[in-house]
Amino acid sequence: MATNKAIAVIGAGLTGSIIARHAAEAGWQVDIYEKRSHIGGNCFDYEDLGSYTHQYGPHLFHTSDSRTAQYLQLFADFIPYQHKVHALIDGGMVPIPYSLKSLSLTHPPSLAERISEKLIESYGYGSQVTIYSLLSSDDSDLKSLGQYIYDKIFHGYSCKQWGTDSPLELDKNVLNRIPVRISNDSSYFLDRYQFLPKYGYTSLIQNILDHPLISVECGHPITLNHGHFTNARSHATINDQKYRHIFFSGMIDSLFDFKHGPLPYRSLSFTLSQAAIDLSKRPSMQTNFPCNYDFTRISDYSFISKALGRSPETARIATEYPGTYDPSSVQFQDPFYPLFTKEARMHYEKYANELASISSLITACGRLGHYKYYDMDDAIIAAFGIVEKSTFLRQ
Repeated sequence: MATNKAIAVIGAGLTGSIIARHAAEAGWQVDIYEKRSHIGGNCFDYEDLGSYTHQYGPHLFHTSDSRTAQYLQLFADFIPYQHKVHALIDGGMVPIPYSLKSLSLTHPPSLAERISEKLIESYGYGSQVTIYSLLSSDDSDLKSLGQYIYDKIFHGYSCKQWGTDSPLELDKNVLNRIPVRISNDSSYFLDRYQFLPKYGYTSLIQNILDHPLISVECGHPITLNHGHFTNARSHATINDQKYRHIFFSGMIDSLFDFKHGPLPYRSLSFTLSQAAIDLSKRPSMQTNFPCNYDFTRISDYSFISKALGRSPETARIATEYPGTYDPSSVQFQDPFYPLFTKEARMHYEKYANELASISSLITACGRLGHYKYYDMDDAIIAAFGIVEKSTFLRQ
């Protein structure tokens, strides 16, 4: 119920929940509207086969930011978990990110030893290097290694994931997300804090939302009164209810009725199955399939149960297929990722400029609102920043 000191939050995911909690603790009534039938956004999970199945793909919390880690620990117990990833390359399972250990599995011993020595000499043991750096190297062995990693690991996966035949035309940050390790460390992340909520992400977010000033409506159709955004400066409305401010974590182009045309998004579809636990087939929770096959990766959620100290006999397996977001599609009706091209970013800027004219009434937030790829810690840090800039919340 809206009051004179009320705000609305669109979306009950990680970003919206954290903003709502801060606002409630500052004394604001917060009404959350979530279009899905559940809270948690893409972090939503549920207990299954002695583990937790992540409905929208694996979510592994990692950060080097102590404030972010300490904040989450206010709302849940956590268990340590170091994520491992393997890729099917030339019929064998190879640890990802590519490392000296990977090199020993993909190249003949004498060649692997020679390239390893050059990597250490050029970049230093324990460092990380981008695929771009290897591709531009003057040394023929290092350049050849860069081409091998690009061809065998990055190219095929990226073509499927982003729907492009030219992955090098994507923003360099996409390629740089997969470093080459000059060490034998096969951990996927190197952050100081790596853990999973003991009772799942849905429980974590439920605890964040557990405040007497927060109300949540799931499966709720939203009507944003754009006339109030452009003609008034004191309030915004949702379904004819007035609010001092709206924090919007949905698609920014939908906020403006797609007046500049729809932004491009990539989507995902998941096929769930049940299988016996077999470490010879699935040595880690995540197995990538860069080449062949229509899917990009398979997730084995029994690895969460192992971190919990449980010993299930079977595993929930999720096979992940990427595709172009299409709201009329049964398979790809959820927007997951912005498209990392210069054209898409320029398209987004048109909406960002529109948003600036109504910034006193509405703030876009989250991955879809900012049209950015956010890891969970990025989303939390961005939410902190939004709260700190919203000085009216302290009035």
